[in-house]
Amino acid sequence: MPDVVVIGGGVVGLTIAYELAQSGAQVSVLDRTEFGREASWAGAGMIPPGASAHAPQSLQSLSIAARARWPQLSAELRELTGVDNEFTECGSLLFPATENWEEEITEWSGVPNTVITDDAVTLKELAPTLSPKHGTALHLPTAAQVRNPPHLRALTAACEKLGVVVLPHREATGFRQAGSQVTEVETSEGNVAADCFVVAAGAWSTDLLKSTGVELDVEPVRGQIRMFKCEQQPFIPLLEVGPRYLVPRADGRVLAGSTEEWVGFEKHTTPKGMEELHKFAIDLVPCLAEATVELTWSGLRPYSRRGFPHVGRAPNLENLLIATGHFRAGLSLSPATALEVRRMVLEPETGPTYPDLLPESNSPSNH
Repeated sequence: MPDVVVIGGGVVGLTIAYELAQSGAQVSVLDRTEFGREASWAGAGMIPPGASAHAPQSLQSLSIAARARWPQLSAELRELTGVDNEFTECGSLLFPATENWEEEITEWSGVPNTVITDDAVTLKELAPTLSPKHGTALHLPTAAQVRNPPHLRALTAACEKLGVVVLPHREATGFRQAGSQVTEVETSEGNVAADCFVVAAGAWSTDLLKSTGVELDVEPVRGQIRMFKCEQQPFIPLLEVGPRYLVPRADGRVLAGSTEEWVGFEKHTTPKGMEELHKFAIDLVPCLAEATVELTWSGLRPYSRRGFPHVGRAPNLENLLIATGHFRAGLSLSPATALEVRRMVLEPETGPTYPDLLPESNSPSNH
């Protein structure tokens, strides 16, 4: 079995480490900060039933495989660690975000869905606290959610139980190569050698890979979230309008997100962002005006300018794999991403399952 170093202790990196360790590989994971404290922790835990029908076929296939894996992965982690990530198939209601509602509907033609048109009564049955002015929506019954913090705790604990070496506060700064092989990753506390290396460092992946000559198009995009606390859960399904959403937790908390801001690595929240999210939440569910605002935060999501993630072997480097650029879908796509990386590590002679997602050495100029 190979000795593997995973760079990045977010949900993608930890899930990769978990799947590799389950298969008997010797795995180390290192991260520049605490594990799971960047985009993985900051996300709302939404798991769509698939990808847009307009997405590349490989991304659609990856999304379907990821959604199928979630129930079993959650059960495995709960059995191994005792930590419940609260995976729930809660469904989702998508409301018109533009004047092109028919086009929005066709995006989800490949998954179970029901179109609800001018029917506030039916919507009230699905989400009793929804504002009555919203009467048209697309219902996706197989959408789901998990709670990010316990899921990350479960992954970290599972990795440790399986013998994964966890190295927080150990920043990777570059790589050493010999021909088409990476021999070591350079870190803030010395070099680490391995048979295989996986870069899953989110928005920090682009800079890290520069020493190898690989040019990624991945950059940080800030997303802000506002969390309300209600006395009880005010509705069950996810509520979505374009990039904005409300995610209800069983304990009465409701997450309102999210902004999309190209501000580099600036991670603080802003009054403007919070005001926009507050107005959005109350417009959709008016009773949130009476709820307590318990917490606000932001995260930096790894956005790929080509519009879909990089998953696969690095160009011209036989033992370096890349898994980043998932943008808003890092958590939801992590199970299938991890299975693909595991397969490519353990079966290097086989071709990619998702060829559209392979990294390219000149991604910025090609897209």
